Amino acid sequence: MFLTAVQGIPFQIETKRTKTPLSFYSKDLLTLRCGSTASEQGVERLPAGRLRPRVNFLLWKIPFLAGLLSFGCFRSVTQITYQAINWASQRTWLPTTEEQMNLQTNVVTQVVNGPVITSISVLFASLLSTTIANLHSRQVAIQRSLVWEIHHLRELQLLMDSPLPQCCLSRQQHEEAKTLIQGYRERLLSQSTNFTDPHLYIESNLRSVSYWCDSVLSHYHQIAARRPTAPPVSPEALVDQIRRISTGLLEGRVNQWTALLSLNFPFVHYLTLSVLAISILVSFIVATAQGEVLFRSDGLQSVRILWSLLIMTFAALGVLCYDLSRPFGGSYKVEDVSQ
Repeated sequence: MFLTAVQGIPFQIETKRTKTPLSFYSKDLLTLRCGSTASEQGVERLPAGRLRPRVNFLLWKIPFLAGLLSFGCFRSVTQITYQAINWASQRTWLPTTEEQMNLQTNVVTQVVNGPVITSISVLFASLLSTTIANLHSRQVAIQRSLVWEIHHLRELQLLMDSPLPQCCLSRQQHEEAKTLIQGYRERLLSQSTNFTDPHLYIESNLRSVSYWCDSVLSHYHQIAARRPTAPPVSPEALVDQIRRISTGLLEGRVNQWTALLSLNFPFVHYLTLSVLAISILVSFIVATAQGEVLFRSDGLQSVRILWSLLIMTFAALGVLCYDLSRPFGGSYKVEDVSQ
């Protein structure tokens, strides 16, 4: 066990045996701990990742349960809606004669099926398609950034396993570099395969790599100054390659942060979608639950079926938006490309 200091923050490096195929080397899995909580460490496997398929399965049961529940509650919802409209209209909404009922039915049907439903449906469809398209494009951007990072990590692994580090680095410097790389890789795996925070700041390991490069060059110059003849092998070429790969890793992190932060819709966005969906449901009740349709069983059953299908559709769209809003946890989650 040994300690290194980066920006005055101690990093405790522990060595423990493991047989996991995800380890960077076949010897020891070096775990980098920085902080006191598991979410800050980002290296420990969370058992919640095993519950992800069950959670997704239960989540997609919501539309079917909502459809069954809405089929049985249609009459109650209709009566509550009519009572609310009648109270808001100072009890002038419900007709008293058959002629008034027919006139109201014709007028309401024409108005609702004309400009009301058309305008609400167009706005709802446009806003919903924009939401789903942007959330899906975010998933693609995050997946692309992960592939980019894994590619550079493998390139860095091949570089550290080559004979070049053994020629120009000491054993301790070589092990420190491997430890920093392994710590970054473990955090990346924890973020992309478990229920950890997608905004986990794992770039701190890349800062450690940068400071490690500075310390290696400083150590080399000190030794070279003490030995005017036959200086040791210069590690500048190796350090330049490590810096180049670290810059590529930072570019991948920047792309992922851009995707996570630029496409986060505010609460008012989803509130607008909910209001539009409720408006369509109210329009459906007003247009279909007129007069005798409430008292004829054949008409009531057909309206109930249509009402249930509408509720199921809106519930499925809500679950879909929620699923897409979780980059690493939903059915549309970012796939683990580390294998």
